Amino acid sequence: MRNLRLKGMGAIFLTAGLVFLSGCSESSGPTGGEGQSLFKTWCAPCHGPDGSGGLGYKGPSLRGPEFIYGGEREAILASIRDGRGEDMPAFSSRLNQAKLDAVVDYVLSLRNE
Repeated sequence: MRNLRLKGMGAIFLTAGLVFLSGCSESSGPTGGEGQSLFKTWCAPCHGPDGSGGLGYKGPSLRGPEFIYGGEREAILASIRDGRGEDMPAFSSRLNQAKLDAVVDYVLSLRNE
């Protein structure tokens, strides 16, 4: 009887651990989740699904250390929020500040992959 209780407790702890770890997947946190989802919807059509740009995409790569208008957080935010020229639309009317921040976090994470 005691052996069955121990096995039952082990199963409970294993399940709890798996639930916890599922919340720590690559798509959670600032580098994934909402930012990644928003990127795929709004940015990937021009910058590619992985942010590499070029070769069939009109947007530049977002994976390297150099950005046309600056790679600092504020410069990236300004580019997404306000747009750049005719090719980069402004997203301030489509995304609120929290969503803009999530996209910026995701774009910054692309350089670290």
